[in-house]
Amino acid sequence: MTDNNRVLAIDVGNTSIKTGYFLNGILDSVNRFDVNKLNEFDSWVKNFSEVRTIMSFVVSLKHTESILKAVKNPMIIDINSDTPLLNLYESKETLGIDRI
Repeated sequence: MTDNNRVLAIDVGNTSIKTGYFLNGILDSVNRFDVNKLNEFDSWVKNFSEVRTIMSFVVSLKHTESILKAVKNPMIIDINSDTPLLNLYESKETLGIDRI
């Protein structure tokens, strides 16, 4: 199976890390990790080292740096990311990235 058939989406929030694993465009599994127990996330995400990963963050730089060390070459989504979604919010700069 090629990497194009697998995508890991990671949303890092203030209290938890949510993940969705997509296989051939279909959501295959969902997981949630406590941001205060990053070792559990680190151990789990190692199973996806060859999977294309997309991430968004709303947490502190401290947590962000630790999480980025665990994931290989993720695509980071922010308000300026080119996505196929049309953002109609008038104030997208003040909109939380987890809402995009």
